[in-house]
Amino acid sequence: MLARLVARWHDIMRRHRRRQLGARLVFPQAPECWLPAFAEIDLTSTWREAGLPVEGSAVLTIGAPTASGVSARLVRESPLFQGWLGGYLVRAPQSFTHFDDDAPNLNNLFRLLAEDQDSWLGSCGDPEPVTFLVPGSQRLHETEHGTLVEMKVRTHADLGPGNATRKGRLAAHTLHELFCVQNPSVALPENFLDAPQAEKAYETVTMQGYMLLWQHGKLMAIASAFVPAPAFSAMRTELLDSLMSARVL
Repeated sequence: MLARLVARWHDIMRRHRRRQLGARLVFPQAPECWLPAFAEIDLTSTWREAGLPVEGSAVLTIGAPTASGVSARLVRESPLFQGWLGGYLVRAPQSFTHFDDDAPNLNNLFRLLAEDQDSWLGSCGDPEPVTFLVPGSQRLHETEHGTLVEMKVRTHADLGPGNATRKGRLAAHTLHELFCVQNPSVALPENFLDAPQAEKAYETVTMQGYMLLWQHGKLMAIASAFVPAPAFSAMRTELLDSLMSARVL
């Protein structure tokens, strides 16, 4: 019941933020094996608590239910283990999002993702959340859709003893409810985000994927998709297709 109330509060806040921004980031559909639904949440307070001069929202989806009902995100053997697909639509000073030559400031824009991830890890009980770019892994490409950056990211898995605490269960159940509230036609198993017991608490994982950056009027759009590095080459095309389909409406 509490998770449902918190989810509905978040849903009210994301609608308010959408009105403030005057637009939203959408993905026409998720690739096969991903949940065919996206959750949207206002992350303004998370970013501002981290000292970032940003307001905006995130949208995301994760691995679809496996045969057991649990999301593939939580299954170690899955190519979608700890993976995510989504992005951000934000309003921020030009001096934050771009350099003087109008090139996107990758370090600042990556901080949006890092603070989001670290906040989630903290809600799952990680005592020392960390998310950073693997040095030398970035490859930039200019496309008709925007600046595409391929990269590797090192972070922690969100599995550990904190999942079983009241705070950890509330975080997982709230996200579950958000998917349901915002996508009423999608039925999720009750155990969709029930975390299994971790072999190693909050272990370090290396994710590989993309960030696609483009300007939409006074807003900055960042679409991103990451999967475990060993699974990336086999999933590269479908991840790219999804990111290139993202639109600001």
